[in-house]
Amino acid sequence: MVDMSADLPDDRAVDEAIEAAVRAEVFIPLESRRFDFAYYWESFEGMRRYTAERWDTAKFPPAVLRKARALKNSLGPDSRIRIILPMHLATYERARLR
Repeated sequence: MVDMSADLPDDRAVDEAIEAAVRAEVFIPLESRRFDFAYYWESFEGMRRYTAERWDTAKFPPAVLRKARALKNSLGPDSRIRIILPMHLATYERARLR
């Protein structure tokens, strides 16, 4: 899976290593698909706990949180918070040795 999240140094290094291995014909790309992956929470506290435990790079600007809280409040108690992340899933095959 290719991480399409924030452009972090480790993420860039992994993507560059995969691209280099394909260029060097160590791996052959078989299939590639892009899709959106959605996370849902019933509360901002639940979102905060989840992201604090799993996404050390997650940043929620105060203005975005204020707007999200206002929208959730206007939609009522059954509304949920959603974050959609673009994903890229790719499979590769190890090239045969010559």
